[in-house]
Amino acid sequence: KFFTLNSEKYLTVANYHDGSTHSTKSVIYKWNGVKFNKFQEIATEGAMGCTAFEINNVTYIAFANYYNSQQKRSVQSTVFKWSGGHFVKLQSLQTYGAYDVKSVNINGHTFLAFACYYSGSSYNTDSFIYKWDGTKFVLFQSILTRGALACHPFVISSHTFLGVANHYDSSQKYNTQSAVYQAAGAKFIEYQEISTHGAHDMTSFEYKGHTYLAVANQYNQKYNINCISYKRM
Repeated sequence: KFFTLNSEKYLTVANYHDGSTHSTKSVIYKWNGVKFNKFQEIATEGAMGCTAFEINNVTYIAFANYYNSQQKRSVQSTVFKWSGGHFVKLQSLQTYGAYDVKSVNINGHTFLAFACYYSGSSYNTDSFIYKWDGTKFVLFQSILTRGALACHPFVISSHTFLGVANHYDSSQKYNTQSAVYQAAGAKFIEYQEISTHGAHDMTSFEYKGHTYLAVANQYNQKYNINCISYKRM
C-alpha cells in the first residue's frame, strides 16, 4: 500500500510468512528520491493485507492478520498510529482469518472493513466493520460472508457501497455469490448479490459516465475461467 505522509512517500508491505513462522514482520519503506529504503518493521501475524488512511490529519495503518501458530485463524488484526517519528500500535481488533482490510469515510465517519476468510471451523463466517469513536475503533457491524478474500468500497452519486468478494461457501463451494452492501443510516445493508466463482478480488472504475464493478474469478471446476465486469444501470 502506497501512501504520503508529510509530503514523504511510503510503501507498506504485508508479509505473510518468512519461511519458518507466520509471526513475522511487515515492512514500511520510505522513498529517498531514487528508491525505497526500509523505514520501519511492524510485528504482524500472517498478514495478508494492509491499508493506510487519515483521521483528523493523523495517519494510521491497519493490517489484516490471517494466522499464527497459537491463536490459529482467531488471531487479531492490528492498527498502528503515526507518533511523529514512527508508527506505534494503537489497538488489536478481532478478526477470523482476515484476508483484506479497507478504510471507508462516510460523512466524516471512518470505518475499517475486514474480509474474513475462515473461522477455523467454517468458511461461512462473519466479516467485521469497525467504526472510529474518536479515540479507537469499536465494532460497528458483522456481515455474514462466505470465505471472503477482498472488500472494496466505492461511491456512486454520493452513495457509498462496499463490495465483498466471496471465495468459498461451505455448501456451494466455489459457486458462491459475492455481495454488494450499501451504507444506509446506522448500518450497511445488502444491496445486491452477484454471481461469482471463487472470487479472489474486485475493483470499480468509471467509463463514459457509468460505474463498473470488475470481479476476478479464480475457480469453477477449472482455473481457466472468465472474470466478469458488472455495469450499474
